[in-house]
Amino acid sequence: MAGALRVDVELPSSQRVPMGAPKPRARVVLADETLSVPLVVGRQLRKALVAGDLSFGSRTELVHYLVDAQAQLGFDMVVRLLDKRDYSERQLTERLARDGYWDKPVRAIVEHASRLRLVDDARFADVFIRSKMGAGWGLARIERELRQRGIEPDALAGWPEQYQETPELERALALASRRRLTGKDPYAKLVRFLCGRGFSASVAHEVAQRLVHDAEEQWRAS
Repeated sequence: MAGALRVDVELPSSQRVPMGAPKPRARVVLADETLSVPLVVGRQLRKALVAGDLSFGSRTELVHYLVDAQAQLGFDMVVRLLDKRDYSERQLTERLARDGYWDKPVRAIVEHASRLRLVDDARFADVFIRSKMGAGWGLARIERELRQRGIEPDALAGWPEQYQETPELERALALASRRRLTGKDPYAKLVRFLCGRGFSASVAHEVAQRLVHDAEEQWRAS
């Protein structure tokens, strides 16, 4: 019994969870209602109830505690995540939601992290673009992956001109030139390869045409 309101906390049995799957949740059980909360919040609440450090006079008091606890513990988790690598705002939002955090504290956590510049979509995009350009990705794939992370490429300052130290055609040509022309239809294989790396169809076809033509010329001259 916790004050006038009886509150019980049920924790899930320990088990391995596949990567990317929703995390197990704790259940905060009232007389006629069950609230699902992140496991870390449930553990904290259960520990405080057992120790007699908490009591709630109403459901409103309990919900207020759960929201505050999620904001605090969720922000702590975000700091740990960002200490390992950078995230976009959408990625953090999805990660918190997957762990069972409610919408209101999730918004507060991400907004707070943004105000502190711990998370910055423009900074994230800049590093992401430069690393993927260096890995041989084409503009189309980079744009697609940015949108999946909640970032609109057209809203980025200098995109794509600022990032193209080497024109896309030249980057695609350099990448494809390292591949051996084998099989019955090397032209189609090169097109599929370049499109798969995110280069536009027009660039892929032009590069494939050049390389196949050069290979045929070398074969005739040999």
